[in-house]
Amino acid sequence: MKRSIASLLLGLALCAPAAADPVMAPANPFASPVSLNACNLEYSNENHINSRISGVAIQFTNESSRVSDLINFKVTINGQDTLIRDVGTFTPGVEITHKFRAGSDQWSLPVLLQQFSGRPPVTCRIESIHFTDGTSWHPGSASTKGALTVFPTQLSFAGTQAGARLIYVASPVPATFSVRGNCAGIASILLVAQSDYEAVYRVVPRATGYCASTIVDGAGNAAMEPIVVK
Repeated sequence: MKRSIASLLLGLALCAPAAADPVMAPANPFASPVSLNACNLEYSNENHINSRISGVAIQFTNESSRVSDLINFKVTINGQDTLIRDVGTFTPGVEITHKFRAGSDQWSLPVLLQQFSGRPPVTCRIESIHFTDGTSWHPGSASTKGALTVFPTQLSFAGTQAGARLIYVASPVPATFSVRGNCAGIASILLVAQSDYEAVYRVVPRATGYCASTIVDGAGNAAMEPIVVK
């Protein structure tokens, strides 16, 4: 029996099995039912241009008629990508602003930006949405036949004490995901959530080195995920 991503991600703990999640098929597959109103970096000292990045603030509105309980955001900072997962109750028509602290288990800055000073450009995009009625949405680019979408496309850790990172996977078909590769001893890769079309893995650095894991769905679609621990 399939497990709902929303219930599994709450606190990054496994919960009880749920009913299968059908995937919506909007007329425009690129039109998100949740609109992004603002995406801004926050700093330890907002009045000093060289202060360190302390987090990101995302403002959004659920434009659909259903309540959402999980939204995945792709955040690109100065050309480097990271993933934020927001679990909650997102009521239709209500503008919401959530702030995510850098270095928390929920998200982390790309390694090269941890000491960044100044004001780098930032953009946000919605990768997927889950609703309380069991439906979910992700962009048409993640639904291309024969493609397995993995985000981010690679991971780099600044040592074994760096925080855990998340990998988001989307398949064009209902799938059971598995991980293959040579990362044992360098990084642990644990499944924390899975639905019919999506999965989320938590990656924890264990030792200095380089490895590459391959994520595979039940249809044989595969994508490689390089992992570097410095």
